[in-house]
Amino acid sequence: NPVPSVPSVPGRVREYVGYAEGTFSTSDVYRDLGLVTATDKTNCRKTLGRLMKDKVLEPAGSKSGHYRKVQNDLDEIDWQNAKLGNYYNLKMPLGLHEKMNFYPKGIMVIAGSQNAGKTAFAMRMALMNDDKDVSYFNSEMGPEELAERIDHFDHVREDWSHVKFFNRNAGFHDVIRPNGLNIIDFLEIGDNFYQIGEFIRQIHDKLDKGVAVICLQKKKDAEMGRGAEFGLEKPRIYISMDFGKLKIVKCKSPKHGLQMNGMEISFKLVHGANFIETEAS
Repeated sequence: NPVPSVPSVPGRVREYVGYAEGTFSTSDVYRDLGLVTATDKTNCRKTLGRLMKDKVLEPAGSKSGHYRKVQNDLDEIDWQNAKLGNYYNLKMPLGLHEKMNFYPKGIMVIAGSQNAGKTAFAMRMALMNDDKDVSYFNSEMGPEELAERIDHFDHVREDWSHVKFFNRNAGFHDVIRPNGLNIIDFLEIGDNFYQIGEFIRQIHDKLDKGVAVICLQKKKDAEMGRGAEFGLEKPRIYISMDFGKLKIVKCKSPKHGLQMNGMEISFKLVHGANFIETEAS
């Protein structure tokens, strides 16, 4: 019987690139393909260089040896058969849903300083949207703390039956429910804050008819969360929260011709669960 041929290093690298998602480095290719000899590594780098020259790959970020695939496939938008007014009925605390429209495949960001109430806001949203399958991804609370937080709300536990809570602190685009309401509390990033836009894009790309609400940490009195303007591209709604104050940084679809960008709402957070508007401007 003939001995099966072993794929060449260039062939294996091209296959690797074909399956790659997001960004990767030369070191990732070495490791994943088990390339250890100087010759194999040289052939790998040459192949990556040819793929760059052929516009299959392009540099990712400012670090040398980091790549992303060029995505040149087009998905034409069938706008002629779209239904006008096909909004995603997302209920929000402080009556925000009465002031703005939201669409399927939408992203909402809640950037909050420490103890400003972003988790209470996110949990209140999960509770309010009882007509949807809600996936709540939590990176901080264990089961006992979560149960205690739930008991602060003015509802019996059965009222939370439409919400599934999961422990998760990274790789959210791998577990997003494309047609559900996904609440991420919160998207952690310790450095390389410029990557926040890529993380949000990955989540957006996994959505179909569903939406994602993403909580971010921010410094007190800063307008935007970690990553600043890098996190503004995909969200249709971007909310900034400090203690007792909420600001609409971005709203792409306000209702009734309202000017939402820059609007501020003052509130009280009672028992860590109930939002009461005290003043609006």
